[in-house]
Amino acid sequence: MNLFDRLILTLYSLLLTLFSLLVMAVSLQLIPIEYVDVALEDLYESDRVQLTYFITALIFFVISLRFLFMGYKRNKPAPSIVQFGELGDIKITLDTIETLAVKASKKIRAIRDLKAKVQPTENGTIIHLKVSVDGETPIPQLTDELQKNVKHDIEHIAGIQVEKVTVVVSEVQRTPMPRSRVE
Repeated sequence: MNLFDRLILTLYSLLLTLFSLLVMAVSLQLIPIEYVDVALEDLYESDRVQLTYFITALIFFVISLRFLFMGYKRNKPAPSIVQFGELGDIKITLDTIETLAVKASKKIRAIRDLKAKVQPTENGTIIHLKVSVDGETPIPQLTDELQKNVKHDIEHIAGIQVEKVTVVVSEVQRTPMPRSRVE
């Protein structure tokens, strides 16, 4: 459910709660019948009030239909890689593989920030990594170690064939200059 739907649901629930309290107060005679008569007379006599009530009822009706159909909407399964085993199928979500790639990358100290994306292919899986490095470790050595770690961990832990691991070094983070002390 997105933010807009949550906001609409909150407003809808709040208005329905107020309406319920109003109906309960009228049924317990906490609100004098004269107020109810005046409100109903305004509804029948004033075109402006009729239009306001009609539009409000129409909005409630449309929102009710939306929530009704949202309740029956099927959630799409998370994209995954299927492995066929002797005892049955095993599905590993792409998010899980991305998490494994991030975990394998964090074993390397020179990696400061990392984003992983998984792309299933016919020959295996391609792992795309976008990294930020410390700027002190040679990048070719760092990326080679990163590719080996990610490939090994995913193949070992998930049992998924990794076709290749691509690395984009997007940033070299600057190390702060040591402050000189002036005495």
